[in-house]
Amino acid sequence: MGHKSKESTECFKEYYDDSFLRHFRIVNESNVMFIIGKSENGKKFLVMTNNYNDSKPMRDYIGVFNVNGSPSESMALKIKRLEERHNIIYALYEQNPKIPVRMNPFAPVNWRDLKVLVRCMYLTFVYYQTTNRNFRGNKLFLVNYVDEEFPYFVYENRCLFAGFQEPKNAKYFEGCKNCQSTSRNYGCSEVKKWFEDTFEGLTDDKQDLPIFECFSKCSCFKKKEICKSRVSYHNRDNIPLVIFKTTQKGWALGAGKDMKAGELITEYVGVIFEHTQVRKNADATFAFDMDYMRLELEGKFGPNLKKTNGFYLLDSRRIGNESRFANHSCSPNMKIVVSYGVYKTPTFHKVFYVMKQDVPIGSELTVKYFHNPINDPNGKKLKCKCGSDNCMITLPISSYSHIGSITPIAKELSKNNINVTIISTNGYEYKNPNKTNFRILTNVVKSTKTRQYPSKEFLERSTNYMWFQYYSSLIIKDNFKNQVNSLGITFEENQKFINDIINQKWDYVLIDELITVFGNVIVQKLYENQNIRHGMFATARQWDLQSRARAMGQSYAGRPSFFGDGIENENDNDLTTLNYGFKILKEKIYEFVFIEWLFEKYARDFVDSLKFLNNEYSQYWIYKNADFSLRDYPDKIFYPTTTAVDVIEGGSHCIESKEEILNEETKKILDDPMVKNVIYMAFGGTVDFYNAPKNVINSFFEMFNYFNETTFIWSYKGPEIKNLPSNVNIFPWIQQGEVLKHLKTKLFISHGGLKSFKESLCNEVPMLFLPVFAEQFHNAISAKNYIGLPFINKFYINGSELKKLISKLLNNSSYHEKIKMTKLIMNDRIIPALQESTWKIKQFITKPYLTKFTKRSGIENSWYEYFYFYELLTFLITVFIIFKDN
Repeated sequence: MGHKSKESTECFKEYYDDSFLRHFRIVNESNVMFIIGKSENGKKFLVMTNNYNDSKPMRDYIGVFNVNGSPSESMALKIKRLEERHNIIYALYEQNPKIPVRMNPFAPVNWRDLKVLVRCMYLTFVYYQTTNRNFRGNKLFLVNYVDEEFPYFVYENRCLFAGFQEPKNAKYFEGCKNCQSTSRNYGCSEVKKWFEDTFEGLTDDKQDLPIFECFSKCSCFKKKEICKSRVSYHNRDNIPLVIFKTTQKGWALGAGKDMKAGELITEYVGVIFEHTQVRKNADATFAFDMDYMRLELEGKFGPNLKKTNGFYLLDSRRIGNESRFANHSCSPNMKIVVSYGVYKTPTFHKVFYVMKQDVPIGSELTVKYFHNPINDPNGKKLKCKCGSDNCMITLPISSYSHIGSITPIAKELSKNNINVTIISTNGYEYKNPNKTNFRILTNVVKSTKTRQYPSKEFLERSTNYMWFQYYSSLIIKDNFKNQVNSLGITFEENQKFINDIINQKWDYVLIDELITVFGNVIVQKLYENQNIRHGMFATARQWDLQSRARAMGQSYAGRPSFFGDGIENENDNDLTTLNYGFKILKEKIYEFVFIEWLFEKYARDFVDSLKFLNNEYSQYWIYKNADFSLRDYPDKIFYPTTTAVDVIEGGSHCIESKEEILNEETKKILDDPMVKNVIYMAFGGTVDFYNAPKNVINSFFEMFNYFNETTFIWSYKGPEIKNLPSNVNIFPWIQQGEVLKHLKTKLFISHGGLKSFKESLCNEVPMLFLPVFAEQFHNAISAKNYIGLPFINKFYINGSELKKLISKLLNNSSYHEKIKMTKLIMNDRIIPALQESTWKIKQFITKPYLTKFTKRSGIENSWYEYFYFYELLTFLITVFIIFKDN
């Protein structure tokens, strides 16, 4: 706002001119830049003039003038306007500190004062228009700190007709006899009744109701009273607006004061054309259909409603007011409100801008250009540059693996003008990219006096099942219970984190399909408070049960085992046997019993005890009401599955990762000319070897010694290993992508996690799977049956088997060829998977009525339908009847 210190005074003292009031009468207002300082006696203004030498605009410094004493009334008004302008310019800079600034020519100043000048520059034009003195207009300020351009248009404060006097076949309202308007929306009773009869279906939504405006035939007009509904005649001089230049979007409309939600800002003014007239020469950025309520109805109930184009268009290309400068945003802070009065014509109304939310002074005011912005008549596409298509919050489970799954699609969405925030609760903090429209926020969960995280019970069980048990839904239940424990700690210790999420403005939520208790609670709360919709993101193959298998009647019996129970080796995976079918049936029964029944009840009881939700917590509600399910699994490899419109296949892609700098030791190994072949070993961030059975490490040692001319690089987390062979190099963490893309890497020994599988596939490196937990057995079995890649069971691992399988992989080039072919098949798409997924997601976000046509009734199938209970019961009854008579 300017310095109050002596430095500011000392800096400019040689340029002081105490005859400021005399100079001020002849200095144009646009030359007075801003307040440069304040003192007890008055104010100091920096003054510069515009000169145009050889058509090049220059600014000449005049001086800093003091305003002392009590100026005349006219001077006081002028000074007040200068202060208003200064506050607006400063606020514009605060809202957008990256505005371009030109600093020459300047008078000599020290760096402290230069800093003040730079923050408020570059003002080129400020002007008064008719509206500043008009009964119905806003006070306007024009600011351009980008160039010397002036917004050329003819100002008008009311709509004009182009070649006609009134709408065709116009019918008139008779006006209300006794005006009882109590608010803006409840005006003329006759207009209101006509609207309810004409637009049946919208009248229950109070926010979407138009203004029923009284007019010249109404009683209030005859009494020369201005009721609250006559917004066309209200004085808006107390709502200052700023027309300012931007670097990317041209001119924009800004707030000249702090705006409040619900405040009517201005009327959209222009020339009214018949539809056929305007299409020949209209600029799409200024031509609006005057059929907004019908478009509103279509946006709510879908294109099945009979569509009729607006008969009239409102064009402000050449003639209009400040409203023409409001830019489009898919997440606007203003909304369109229409006004009916005078004419009984659905396609003829006035248009007003009303604030959707509070915004501070200096904010850009934006509006969504109806449901479908008009395309340029010359075929030119109107590119959206609003920068915030729709905000999105993603809530993945607490795992680096799941963050890795969701980051590619999050980045792709952020490139398409969607602000993406990934939120997670975890025991460690993720690195936040801190980009304009992409960020990661982590709520770090730590043990408290009343709760341990992770719980002791969970730690004991997890270390046990890692190597000594088959994974199952019973074990998953313990993992989910640990999530509930994390949720309890978050509510006890970090309520602010939760409140910040709930109170932010979100347009959409994308949630991990693998049950994320914290995410589910947030999604349900946002729906209760703001009616925010959500979609699912399936980062794990198991949990698209609701979105795919159950909702589309897909048989579970023909799917590979998820957990590998009873599968001793790579040959024991024949899906066609009855015995195998019973194994899958057992897995699914466990899933329903322990996850959908017992854990659902456990989570519901805990969440309900928090008294956070208005309704009962329900995982089933989350699945049922999701608009779509985005899957990270490749759809063209592994087993074919049924699909649907709301299942988005986003997993078939290879991410071109940025070059990472390898640590010196790893780089030294790979660059060593004596190293010919490298086998890379990694088992994800969760698997450790602290409790690994001795036969696992012993088998590895036998492998190391047998392939003594091959270099092993092992990403290892576990106790110190003594007497390690010289060809083995252990690191706690490695840049996996850089190692896999190196030409010396010939084989990847992996746990079979989806991200590791895809990364190896994309770098064309054959794999040997040692599945440990979760869905890794499923991935290994699928890769074996589809690509021919071998796997080895953790319970039956031995050195001889390892040596045999590795020798086969290294010496048979067909495995490498199969990997290359599989990669080609996965990426062979008309539209790249990430781009296609992004397009489909945006369709669901911006067109909510789509779910009316895409939602499958199968999502409500019960467990007894899924397990063919009715068919089984029918069969048993039939058998009973047959054998009863015998």
